[in-house]
Amino acid sequence: MFTTVDLAERAGVSRHTIYRWWPTHDDLLIEALSMHVRRVESPDTGSWESDVLTFAHSVASFAQDPVELATSRIMASGLYPEFNALVVDQYQPTLTAWRHIVARARPATPTPRRQ
Repeated sequence: MFTTVDLAERAGVSRHTIYRWWPTHDDLLIEALSMHVRRVESPDTGSWESDVLTFAHSVASFAQDPVELATSRIMASGLYPEFNALVVDQYQPTLTAWRHIVARARPATPTPRRQ
């Protein structure tokens, strides 16, 4: 179990400082998840192929992060539905940005198929 006292010690601040910025454990968890998720940015290199390659490498590295591994395990357990909902909420803006990579690959108008 990781407590607020542990966090304050590790950060080198008082636990009152932690509570001033994040009054509840949920507030702290939301902020931590939000910061974690934003680490994988949606690239826009000017080339769709380069964007996809850059993005794939970023996601592969991100997925190996200990925080992401722990988050995935907690979610997969199904024991904490509130946590799962919180994680999904934090990923929504990032997922929207990631979808832009795919949207840039689509032609503006469908190309007619040759027969």
